[in-house]
Amino acid sequence: MNESVNDKFKEEEEYYADVGDGRGPPQNVTVTPGLTSLTVSWDPPDEQPLYYSMTVGSDTQVVYGTYVVINNLQPCQSCTISVISVYQDEESLPAYSSGTTLNSVPPPPQSCWFDDITSTAMMLYWQDADINCAITNHNISWSWDVLWSDEAGSGVDANRGNHIRLRDLSSYTNVTAEVASYTASGYGPSTSCWDVTSQEIPGAPVITSVTSSAQTLHVTWSPPDQVKGVIIQYSINIKNEEGSSSISVDGSVTETEVSNLTKCSTYVVNVVAATEAGWGPPSQDQDTLIGGTVPPSDVRCDLEGDKVKVCWTPSPQECTDVGNVNYNINWHGDVLWSSNEVEDSDVMPWQEQQQCYQLPSSVPYTNYSVCVAVNNEVGDNGCCLQTTPQAAPGPPVITEVTSDSGSANVTWTPPEEANGVISEYEINFKNDKKPKTEGADGMMTSVTVTDLEECEDYVITVKAKTEFDWGDESDSYYTTINGIVAPSEVNCDQKGYTVNVCWTPSPASCSPKPTYIITWEGDMKWTDNNTHVAGSFSMEWENNSSLCHLLDTLVPYTEYIVDVSVPGTNPSTNQRCSSSILVPDAAPGPPVLKDLLVNHTSLLVSWDHPRIENGIIGHYQVFWEDTAGHPDDSQLDGTANSYTILGLSRCETYTVTVRAETSIGKWGNKSEEKQASIPNELSEVSCTLSNSQQVRLDWTLEGQGCSVSQYFLKWTTTVIWAEKESENSTTLEGTSTSLVLDNLPPYSNISACMNVVNGLNNVHCCSATTKEAKATAPTSLRQDSSTTTEVTISWSPPTQMNGILQNWHISWYLNNILVNQSNISPILYIFVISDLQPSTGYVVNVMARNGAGIGTPASLDISTEPDQPPKHKTGLIIGVVVGAFAGLVIFVIGIVCFCKRMKKKGDDNPPIPMSDMSHTRPINRPPEPSTRFSSIRSYFTPSAYGSRPSMYSTHRNEPQPPYADETRMVERNGNVPAVQGATRNQYARYNGNNASRWQNARRNPLASRRTSNASLEYEPRRNGVSRARELNGGARTNNARWQMHN
Repeated sequence: MNESVNDKFKEEEEYYADVGDGRGPPQNVTVTPGLTSLTVSWDPPDEQPLYYSMTVGSDTQVVYGTYVVINNLQPCQSCTISVISVYQDEESLPAYSSGTTLNSVPPPPQSCWFDDITSTAMMLYWQDADINCAITNHNISWSWDVLWSDEAGSGVDANRGNHIRLRDLSSYTNVTAEVASYTASGYGPSTSCWDVTSQEIPGAPVITSVTSSAQTLHVTWSPPDQVKGVIIQYSINIKNEEGSSSISVDGSVTETEVSNLTKCSTYVVNVVAATEAGWGPPSQDQDTLIGGTVPPSDVRCDLEGDKVKVCWTPSPQECTDVGNVNYNINWHGDVLWSSNEVEDSDVMPWQEQQQCYQLPSSVPYTNYSVCVAVNNEVGDNGCCLQTTPQAAPGPPVITEVTSDSGSANVTWTPPEEANGVISEYEINFKNDKKPKTEGADGMMTSVTVTDLEECEDYVITVKAKTEFDWGDESDSYYTTINGIVAPSEVNCDQKGYTVNVCWTPSPASCSPKPTYIITWEGDMKWTDNNTHVAGSFSMEWENNSSLCHLLDTLVPYTEYIVDVSVPGTNPSTNQRCSSSILVPDAAPGPPVLKDLLVNHTSLLVSWDHPRIENGIIGHYQVFWEDTAGHPDDSQLDGTANSYTILGLSRCETYTVTVRAETSIGKWGNKSEEKQASIPNELSEVSCTLSNSQQVRLDWTLEGQGCSVSQYFLKWTTTVIWAEKESENSTTLEGTSTSLVLDNLPPYSNISACMNVVNGLNNVHCCSATTKEAKATAPTSLRQDSSTTTEVTISWSPPTQMNGILQNWHISWYLNNILVNQSNISPILYIFVISDLQPSTGYVVNVMARNGAGIGTPASLDISTEPDQPPKHKTGLIIGVVVGAFAGLVIFVIGIVCFCKRMKKKGDDNPPIPMSDMSHTRPINRPPEPSTRFSSIRSYFTPSAYGSRPSMYSTHRNEPQPPYADETRMVERNGNVPAVQGATRNQYARYNGNNASRWQNARRNPLASRRTSNASLEYEPRRNGVSRARELNGGARTNNARWQMHN
């Protein structure tokens, strides 16, 4: 019974002892343990209860006796037990106890298994049974049996965990293990499991015998001593000098045969075994000779000259019965140039060295097949092929020759002994005057030979050729060639512009009688395009000693060639004059005058050469005259093709002609006439400003004797203050001399250009700028915020600036009485009116000022906030004091850092001169005594000082810039273009950051006001651009100031 239960019993006993009425819980509760049961007994109290109620765990039962046996428990199972005395008035008095069943040997583990198996080790795992008794150890016993040998063994070990590694095992070994659990009562029954280690590659088999017979090897072997698994396959490997091969058999086989081997060859044999792990090492090699008579090897056919020679390697002596071996040589030949065949045979005895045999005779160009057999055994032979070379063929035979007009047809038969493939024939026509040789393809047996000498005797022969050489010529064949004879030598006699052509005709004995053709062709030397002239004339044969023909229609300055020919003869036999004939030049034709081109007061005259030049052009002459008949001319070199006539009069018409001259000094005819007029053109165009919105254009013409039809005018209007541009154009009558462009935008640049329509594109231009006009009223004027004494207003630019914005003029009225007014920078669009009365309404006017003066006002009713009653200001005073102290500390730190920084800059960055620093002052600094208005305060950004340098010196009531020389600031800042009167949109483009600031200022003027009053300084130039950065958080203060560092 545990301590807590005893304490509970003790407390209840003390409680019930105080009752003192005889009732009580069961007494002396006793628990007696068994292996799977607990026996609970007790003594009754002094007053017997109606019954007892006993609870074990969650089970409760009614008991009328004084003991109970609790069955079906597990060994080592603990239970808490309560026994309650129940009386008639339902009073319940409990007693408590506990007990544990006896310890027991454990049941066998639920399972065991193997994992991580290799060829020499495996991991054994098990899972204990689910019992209450503590398992403190395990007994592991195992036995092993090598499956490929007779080896066996066992082992035993103890382990507190749930796995153990079995080591030092053999490959492919069956391992059986038993595992028993241990409790305080001892070891229980065991659980068994088994598995097999992995296989390894086997050892080498042992070849027991290798025998040979009839080209077959019989191989026998025994398995490896170290099988290390299951032999699944054997590989029998054989090799000889010819190569190697292998065959595979099942692992249960230990002998096999290898067939179809080469006779008289030594083979090397080994055997390799394989398990599922792979192939093991091979067995020792064994050499075995395959016996038997073998055919000759390396049989080859060669040529010795034109004879076929066959050679072979005899079989080895150890494989040969020397006294009974003979070689049989058989050959067969197919003659390739005919249908004939040849064949024969011979015998030679065996010799130890290489043997050769030369065929007694070989036919040229024949395919020979030579075979060598052993003892006439046809199956055991070796054969080779060889083709004999071609030889020179025999002579062809001429069968027929026919002739006609300088040609002859020859027919023949091929040689009887071709001795190869006839590749070509040669036909020879032998003659002392003009021999001729003609070739023909080897497939031909007839050919026609042309270009033979007519009326001449020829001796004809034919010979054939193979790839070897030419053969003998055929027998000679004699024949005479008929035809027409060409003319003899031609003589040409030139006299001036005529040529007399003469020649000797053919003899009367030659038939048929010819017709003579006289042809001439001339190259015209006065053209550049190789122009030719030609002609011809025919004459019949006459029995005269000489024939002549006169050429009398020749072209001047042309070189002629004259030929005399006979139709049907070879053109190469034509007779020609011994030299070319050059005809003298003559006067040229007229040049071809082109259209005249007018350029101001000049005429460009151009022409082409005369179509009939008749020689080399030496000079050209240009003639011109005006309508009054005043002539003039100019002579030019013959290479010219244009001339410019200068200094002509406007409004005048001129007539022009041209003529040419050759080298003989004769002028040709004039060209056709061409006319051209010199037109009038603009002399000057001027632009003058009539009034603020008009520009007057005036122009004059160069000539006064004629007018023009129309003028074309084009003008461009560039509105300077709006950066807008437009174009217009119009056509004016030719009688006009001036024009006024009106309704032009104020302050715009007008650029006008005009020219005469259909003139020479002589454009004259001028320009003028319209005057500025007063601007329209600013837009979007509104009250953004107000206090009891201040009102912040903002506005946008006018829709029509009509000039360059110089400043904004602001005035405000109380009851139609001017209170104050101010001129502020043109780049500002927000303004704070101060020193106003609380709860008071005012009228404010905002106007834009440009070069024309102050524009139309934009008016707005504004009002201030009512005055607030005084409040307790103790906290405010404390805050102001603390803030002032903090500001003083920051100011001192800033001065120290600034001095150190300026000291480091040295000579390259000198400190700011006092003349510059003297202009740095708070924005709300009290005005000078001479300042007229004291209630003006404007908010601005540092970039605002990039505009007009003179603006701040004119209006002393406005905030002064950090430097009196604002041009210097523009150079340092590099952000704001110093353009007087730039519009708000123009300033929005100068810098994206400042543009955003202005836009934010328009949307939230108070935010802009706070930012504008923040303490700013310019940082040193970075990458060519300075920038302003905000200090001290941008808090609103009337003591804001500017600082700039170089």
